[in-house]
Amino acid sequence: MVPFDIGGNSLICELQFDEEEPLEVEFFFDEDDEVVWTIGRDLLLSGMDSESWVGEGMVSLRRDDHNTIAMVLRPADGAMPATLLFRRRPLLAFLTHTYALVHAGQEFDGFDWDAFEEDRANW
Repeated sequence: MVPFDIGGNSLICELQFDEEEPLEVEFFFDEDDEVVWTIGRDLLLSGMDSESWVGEGMVSLRRDDHNTIAMVLRPADGAMPATLLFRRRPLLAFLTHTYALVHAGQEFDGFDWDAFEEDRANW
């Protein structure tokens, strides 16, 4: 659980990392798991110290000060973007833990490329 602030309201967000899907981190924003954002783990890490983004600004991160990471989420449907302010320390601690579980550069170790190619042929 990681605290964040949106519109002056402090809330808690659950972060999940699955070693079977090591390139992503899931952010659960409500108890019913209806609001979930999946964000690249490397994007999150790069946003700890510098501005980073993916897509056409769908998700952007920037370090506002020494203790705060601003995450801007822009829904694909054009709805109003949300800016979430995370405390840097707990978010970085979570990311550090994920990299201890699956080291950078080892995300595809053991990946079955032949099975992937077979599956892809059926798309």
